[in-house]
Amino acid sequence: MCVVKEIGRFLKRGADTFRSASQGRYCDESAAIDELKKEMFGKEEKRSDDKANLLRDRQSVGSDVRKALSKLAVE
Repeated sequence: MCVVKEIGRFLKRGADTFRSASQGRYCDESAAIDELKKEMFGKEEKRSDDKANLLRDRQSVGSDVRKALSKLAVE
């Protein structure tokens, strides 16, 4: 009987959490959320920064593709 009550409590807490979150009444006070907010919204990026990041990403992808193809050619 105790197991059934625990399952019922778990489902009730899940439903309550989902209901309050869907209505916008949720707490986001965790350190991980604050860190993500700072990372996403904390600094202003310029267009030149975006271009540099895109170029660096493109070079990284090219390097990965070259490594994969060289491994494939060796095998």
